[in-house]
Amino acid sequence: MSEYLVRGATLVCSNGSHKRKINLPKCHGVYVGHHPLLHELEHKEEWRCGKENCNITSFGVCIPKEGNPPPTEIKTLDRRAENSKNGAAGPVTGHICRPEIVGKWHQAYEKTRIVDNGLNNVSDRARVKNNTGTPVGQSTLTMDSFLVCAYGGRIAPVDSGQRRNVMINEFIDPSEYNEVMGQPGPYANQLERINENK
Repeated sequence: MSEYLVRGATLVCSNGSHKRKINLPKCHGVYVGHHPLLHELEHKEEWRCGKENCNITSFGVCIPKEGNPPPTEIKTLDRRAENSKNGAAGPVTGHICRPEIVGKWHQAYEKTRIVDNGLNNVSDRARVKNNTGTPVGQSTLTMDSFLVCAYGGRIAPVDSGQRRNVMINEFIDPSEYNEVMGQPGPYANQLERINENK
């Protein structure tokens, strides 16, 4: 089974030049170790809701294999090996790769669901179960999940985000950091995996 995606997972767009991290402005209280899980409705684009409230930012410059790039400004961006989609370094010029997401995440994991707490689905908070007895909430994301862009790109993870340190600035309220991470100690950032429970 694929690993769950968490805040900070690295994404690439098949038409973009740069890798990006997925953001989760407010977590839902569901974690893999100390990392907050993502669900299928977490696909808000930066150009629609601003950097602080979005999940997906631009992917550098759009270089579509077929079709046209988005009607965005043309810029020259610097690429370093570590932020480049394919490891290439140097400047790249073209239309800014501003994604326009079609629908929600595809191939989300239905057996593990997250109650949205009304952030993206207002009716989700009030329900306990629907008429068929299926658990409420939104399906979680895994390494198999992907998004589709209206300009022909496929946005997919290249890592789950689980193997990075959680930083205090990822929390809206710094007091939440201690609640989630516990008091600092030698094992505060040790990865705890739940993937075997899938």
